[in-house]
Amino acid sequence: MHSAGPGDNIRSATGKRPSLHPTVINTVSEALFLLSSPGNNLEVKDEVEPLQVAVAAGKLAADAIQKRSQSSTAVKGDENSAFSVEESQLISGRVVGVVMRIKELEELLRQKVNGVVWVEKYGEEGSFGVTKEEILGTRQDIDEVRRKLKNDPLLRMCRAECLFALFLSTVEIPTFKKLGQEATSIDFLDSDRMEVLFEHD
Repeated sequence: MHSAGPGDNIRSATGKRPSLHPTVINTVSEALFLLSSPGNNLEVKDEVEPLQVAVAAGKLAADAIQKRSQSSTAVKGDENSAFSVEESQLISGRVVGVVMRIKELEELLRQKVNGVVWVEKYGEEGSFGVTKEEILGTRQDIDEVRRKLKNDPLLRMCRAECLFALFLSTVEIPTFKKLGQEATSIDFLDSDRMEVLFEHD
């Protein structure tokens, strides 16, 4: 288990700061929802440059942070639950980081789940946010996968959780370690999913 990272230390120091993870996961879930919509700017392709994706992902994060700020000021005694500048920056960086790497993270997720006997035996692909067709390698059209994600909030949320966890383990945590900084905990997955995603790391 990894200890709290820079942004997370801010909340852990007081013992009252809210976790940043739910906001990141919900925003990544929203990005997955929007990816199924025509004309979205959340995936690099011929007509969409990486900078456009980064800006669109950053806007999603900013909107989520703004909503949190508005809700905290609307409830008396809840004013301190608004994210600080440092927390907001960490949330934005994580959301942009996941969205910019969406294809690579989705492929890594598929590889991690592929071949795990109990997942196939008990039909637990959905708990990882993937479809059976993805895992079987029948190359289900990505547009069809996106449609399933759009229409199934639970499938979408599970995928968002796993993609974020993979982002933390492959990008953020190694980067923080190189800088000599403490890394955040991946504390939002159950033990079964942790085992599948990270047992052999």
